[in-house]
Amino acid sequence: MLHGIARFGFAVNGVLHVLMGSIALALAFGEKAVANHDGALKQLSTGPIGGLLLWAAVAGLFGLAFFQILTLALIRGTDKKAWLARAKPFGRALPYTGLGLLAFRFAIMGTSKGSEAQDVSKILMAHPGGVLVVAALGLGIFIGGIVFVVMGIRGRFLDDLDTERSVVTRSARVIGAIGYISKGIAFMAIGVLFMIAAYQSDPEEAGGLDGALESLRRLPSGNVVLSAIALGFILFGLYCFIRSKYERLEAPVGAKRWYQRA
Repeated sequence: MLHGIARFGFAVNGVLHVLMGSIALALAFGEKAVANHDGALKQLSTGPIGGLLLWAAVAGLFGLAFFQILTLALIRGTDKKAWLARAKPFGRALPYTGLGLLAFRFAIMGTSKGSEAQDVSKILMAHPGGVLVVAALGLGIFIGGIVFVVMGIRGRFLDDLDTERSVVTRSARVIGAIGYISKGIAFMAIGVLFMIAAYQSDPEEAGGLDGALESLRRLPSGNVVLSAIALGFILFGLYCFIRSKYERLEAPVGAKRWYQRA
């Protein structure tokens, strides 16, 4: 059951990325749109069963986050190997929990409350040393973007798949690489916006995914760049669908029997 919930969560994540990529592609062609998770959730919520789909997304994302937290909790040992093993589920649990909370808030309120990046920056800058914290946050996001790009280039994400089908592996390698590189570039742009906000001591300069994509659109040949990034997000969503089917969901060493049967 737990494995099924986790796989459903990967599929939900795939749907959100396909929607975000589609919105970003529309933005590249001049349409006004919010190309972030809020925009994707808004698209998901439209239609006669939109509310049901939205709550299904909430369940899937929280379920995937819970699976990662449970995996983290069941890893035994205090040596270096054990702590390194905890890093992977911990790093995954954070964004899935955040997405789950975002989807839950959207399901309750039915709308976005504005730029969260600017809100976070304002709160941090209101305290002593807040500017340095915002700068460090931007640097961390920027480094995270580099990690995504490197993962895409080296294809290390294929280690997460459990399949002997060569056609699946080849497809995952191509669409996953493009998807990871595209997300990495977007994260790097977000990090730059945070660092600019810190440098200018102006939280209004901070931006989330929508702000990052808009900044890319303003570059020379920006519409072409944004279109490429948008297609990359769509491909990342397709890769998430592959993960929902073939993700390697193994019980950690020392896991309880009921987990292993899940």
